[in-house]
Amino acid sequence: MAIENLFGSSLGDDYDCGHAAELQVHHIAISLGEFVKVYGGEAPEENVDIAFKAIGGGVSLLSPGAKASSDYHPARALSVSNRFGLTFFAKPAVSIVELSKDELTLAVCAGFAVRFYGVLSLALKTDTRPFEIRDIGNDALIKDFQWCSLDQDKNKYLVLTSTGKLLVGKIGEEPTSMKENVSAACWSQFGKQIMYATSMKLTIASSDFAKSFIINFPVEFPGCEEGLETHVDALRWISPQNIVISYVQSEDDEEIACPLLVLSASGRQQLVEACTECSALAVTRRFPAIEASIIPPMNSPYMLVQNLEPWKIVFTTCRRSIDAHVGLLGWRSEGVCSLDLSDDLWRADIPMFDSSSDNALTGLAIDQTSLLKQPDPRNP
Repeated sequence: MAIENLFGSSLGDDYDCGHAAELQVHHIAISLGEFVKVYGGEAPEENVDIAFKAIGGGVSLLSPGAKASSDYHPARALSVSNRFGLTFFAKPAVSIVELSKDELTLAVCAGFAVRFYGVLSLALKTDTRPFEIRDIGNDALIKDFQWCSLDQDKNKYLVLTSTGKLLVGKIGEEPTSMKENVSAACWSQFGKQIMYATSMKLTIASSDFAKSFIINFPVEFPGCEEGLETHVDALRWISPQNIVISYVQSEDDEEIACPLLVLSASGRQQLVEACTECSALAVTRRFPAIEASIIPPMNSPYMLVQNLEPWKIVFTTCRRSIDAHVGLLGWRSEGVCSLDLSDDLWRADIPMFDSSSDNALTGLAIDQTSLLKQPDPRNP
């Protein structure tokens, strides 16, 4: 089976996607409420028959002769509507573009404001103005934005600011500040819970924050250097049983990349309050070449994650990677495994321009429009 993928990038030359990630299991005690259990074992590897191929050429987002600004570091500058066959790229000064679950609303984050656009109006060019603008506050920039995936809450979203404030909002309503000192946050896969990281712990809360329980991190993260400050960079809930965690260390105003951590409920349990066992898998060699100087410190989140749910495949990338950008994970009922392509010739080659040392990934999206019937935007 051939899978088509679409990646946004700035600057660069050709590079090879590199080797599949290698997972190493570290035995870690994790506390879920009053339950504390240690679960370990070898993370399985799985060969898969997936072929990647380049489709078409590169598309420049700059005017002829213009150069990309070294001060422009968007967090997620790419979003694809598989429903309507549309691709959205962020302009300079925009940090995030994010489509709602029904793909009818586009959120554009720039500075401390979120602008909401009607996708149908943009597609038909009947109205290119935002129908709603929400200022998060002039004391902080928007670090992360995510739509809720629950059908009845499809207009609900969360916002994380650069000062660690976590807000939850809804179209037509003012966003409400829920927590402080948060370094990362995400919705559960189906939008019923929110997970957020503070200090050395994770909290899983109901979407209204009426109920929550805590997962304590280990004293030291696997793959990290002793004595350095560690903080969670990004969280993504990829299945009811599995969460991908990205974290970094800081030293002398510089940030050091660390392995991914995959937190998994054991057996067929889900990451809810009744869960009694978890495992923590450190994903090493996910991106062999990381150049921290490409993006200045304090510009997280650096991790980008996309699910290809029909095949239960997870694409992971790092915005600071200069080689072997894509790591492949598979999530199964029995846990997470690393995926290795059966033929090296099937790896993804992502064309870049100029020297690879100046490259920085700015977005990751999966285009499945070749597999879907695209509706007419005038009659969705």
